[in-house]
Formats: sequence, structure tokens, C-alpha cells
Amino acid sequence: MVIYQNMDETTSPNIDQLKDEALNLGRRIGLLLASARMPDEQKSAWLTLIPSMDAQQMTAFVVALERFIPDEQEEVLEKLAKQLGMNQTKYAKQITLAADEAKSALDAIENEINGLIA
Repeated sequence: MVIYQNMDETTSPNIDQLKDEALNLGRRIGLLLASARMPDEQKSAWLTLIPSMDAQQMTAFVVALERFIPDEQEEVLEKLAKQLGMNQTKYAKQITLAADEAKSALDAIENEINGLIA
């Protein structure tokens, strides 16, 4: 996992992309750390070190943390990620549908107004 994973080599990252990637990386670290099979004291120690890590160190940390996740938990994480993706798709469709309905309603109002003017 690289912090610039959603960009190709010809694209320079903008601030929103960087924020999104950092947020996603932080969520991934939080989820992995919470699920890791290690004592709470170790988890706390890692949490204190994370703010001083650069992107490469965080990416390496994610790879290392993944070794502490039991296989069945990794499967659960994959299912969760898939479900979140499906939810995002469903939400995007609902937004599009609502926007289309609003546009139709506005068009009907505009036609009604035009009929009154004519």
C-alpha cells in the first residue's frame, strides 16, 4: 500500500487526494492495529510513534501489522471492505436518482411558469 495508490505517475497529487489517501491509510492502520494479536501495551506504544512516521514508514508499518492479523480476520476485513464499496455505490445511485427527480420537478415548475407567461 502506497499513500499515492490512486494516482498514476503522470498525475501530481492535489491536497484533497493527499488528504483522502492519508485518511484511508490512517483508517487502515487503526483497523489493523485494533485487530492485531499483540498486547495492548505494544499497541499503545505504536500509537505514540505513528504521528512521527512519514508515508513510507506508515506503509511499511501496515505491511508489518498485516502479519499480526489472523487469517479469518483478514477475510472479515475483505468482506467489510467489499460491503463498504457496495454501500458507496448504492449511496451514489441514490444521490443520482434524487438529483434526477429534483431536476424533473424543477423542469415541471419551469414549464408551468412558462405556460402562465405565454
